[in-house]
Amino acid sequence: MGLSLRENVNLLWKIQIYSSERFFLTVSKKKNNSIFNSYLYFQKVLNQAGPAASASYSLIASIFLFIFGGFYIDNRLDSSPAGIVIGMVLGLVVGFYQMVKLAKYRRK
Repeated sequence: MGLSLRENVNLLWKIQIYSSERFFLTVSKKKNNSIFNSYLYFQKVLNQAGPAASASYSLIASIFLFIFGGFYIDNRLDSSPAGIVIGMVLGLVVGFYQMVKLAKYRRK
């Protein structure tokens, strides 16, 4: 008394799914630990690099913000390079002030 073709195919699929689940469960347990450890290490590196990244982003953002403000003033008042130059200088001053403030905060 044999199984029909449909029953054989269903049985083969169940065996294949069961064996693949067993394989992935045993392999993933070994890799999960290393993935988790690498995730924790990456998070530690990001936490250490966060303040420096924040300072550099604030420096760049303040420079661009003041340059675009100077560009807007140049177009509004028709004074070609003066607004951009003043905006760049103000952006550098504000950006470096933020950097110094962050460096003093990190020392405490």
